[in-house]
Amino acid sequence: MGIKNFISISAKNKKHLAIKEIADTACVALPNTTIVSYQNALLTPTNHLFVKRKYIPSGPITPNDNKQLSFFQKHYLYLKSRFVPSVRSYVGEYFWIHYGWSKNYYHWMCETLPRFYSLKIKYPKNKAILPKEYLNVPFINNTIRLLDIEYVLINTGLFNRFANLKTVLASPPVPEIDVEAQIMLREEILKRILKNEQNIRHEKIYISRQKAKRRKIINEEDVIAVLKKHNYKVIIAEELSFTEQVVLFSNAKAMIGLHGAGLTNIMFMPFDSKVMEIRNNDWSSQPLCFWKLANLFNIRWEYYQGKPTSLATNMNDLTVDIPSFEIDLEKFEKDSN
Repeated sequence: MGIKNFISISAKNKKHLAIKEIADTACVALPNTTIVSYQNALLTPTNHLFVKRKYIPSGPITPNDNKQLSFFQKHYLYLKSRFVPSVRSYVGEYFWIHYGWSKNYYHWMCETLPRFYSLKIKYPKNKAILPKEYLNVPFINNTIRLLDIEYVLINTGLFNRFANLKTVLASPPVPEIDVEAQIMLREEILKRILKNEQNIRHEKIYISRQKAKRRKIINEEDVIAVLKKHNYKVIIAEELSFTEQVVLFSNAKAMIGLHGAGLTNIMFMPFDSKVMEIRNNDWSSQPLCFWKLANLFNIRWEYYQGKPTSLATNMNDLTVDIPSFEIDLEKFEKDSN
């Protein structure tokens, strides 16, 4: 499925004018990505890439990413690299994808790892460059090993110089799904994890964020009581290994959850399944990343709007009006895909 198909199938899920306008804008935001090669490339202790004294904003970036350097910062980092002796040099072929939020499950699975895996397929002799703290994150460690991606760990307290380095430049430089890479990654993960799985069960799943630091449902116990009447299984994604999540969601026919990293598992669900995302009531405050992910894999996406506890932002806790939620849930359960 290419980009044109990804955009066209999205039209079936536009429920209201508000989301239609946002969705139309989101559809044209898919960036073009280009693989570029550099020689004698320098990675600073802050994970910024310099080539021939020039700062290269590699990979997907946003205004909130730490790659937005001022003129002074760029020159300071470069000059420091020239006069500080603690520079470690690497020979051979490497590739580099770095993003300020890569240690988050969604941003790793949908923005960073797909590009890593795509580069591994195109350049099998190259090794990935990973900041050493990445391997302290279980799902990063698990996926790198599962996909047999060879890597070197760099100490981000030092400058690191690479004789030959490849990276991906995105235009426009926004954190977005690379459609072909995302599809390829999904297929490979499912193939490797599910090859020995038997006794497939079709689950209806609710993802709880009770262990998250922020963005929770205040009256979640009431929500869960309603969901259990419809035989939803309540899970906490942080309590499951990566493999357990893949197996669980690959057998799921329905998923409901608050906007958050757990919904990333949409990418492992069957093509005829469905998702209800619980969001706050300000469309501009939360990205439509899970709507896009569902569309990419032809999964029916619906939404329910909760009420934020304060001025709406992407991080708000919210409350769910139980009577209206029950009505929407009944419709969600009855509607066919």
